[in-house]
Amino acid sequence: MIIGAILLTAMAVVGRGSMMSYGDLSTSFRAMESRLVERSTTDLAVTDATVDATGQFVSVTLLNDGATRVGSFEELDVIVSYFTFPGGQSNVWLPYDASGLTDNTWSLVSILNDDHEPGILNPGESAELVLNLNPTVAIGPSNSLVISTEIGATTAASFSRAI
Repeated sequence: MIIGAILLTAMAVVGRGSMMSYGDLSTSFRAMESRLVERSTTDLAVTDATVDATGQFVSVTLLNDGATRVGSFEELDVIVSYFTFPGGQSNVWLPYDASGLTDNTWSLVSILNDDHEPGILNPGESAELVLNLNPTVAIGPSNSLVISTEIGATTAASFSRAI
């Protein structure tokens, strides 16, 4: 009888632990599904990328062409692969810098047509970004940049510095 009571108690404890594990697993699956839906509805496109005369600053126009807004600009990854002046190649990840004054950073200059939720890149709006590169971009060859959101939606573009 005592052994039966112990077995029943053990089964209840193990059963409760299993139910809690299934609950945790279910919560994880719901969070993963939510991130996948958000990723599938996020679509960014670089519509313009130009280098200034000094070769230090690249102006980028980023269009939110999806259904998800982008508000945490410090969470965006900007990666640039470019030919440098006077010769060489640089591959660099640029962190966000609100001031835009630091070398090898990027900053948000403005959001065009930012009528709804100022400071948030809503669907249909475009953001003007400036990449501050050092060493400077070489004249002529084609270079590339990739921008990625924190959930993994990416866009890429090429740019070059004219004479």
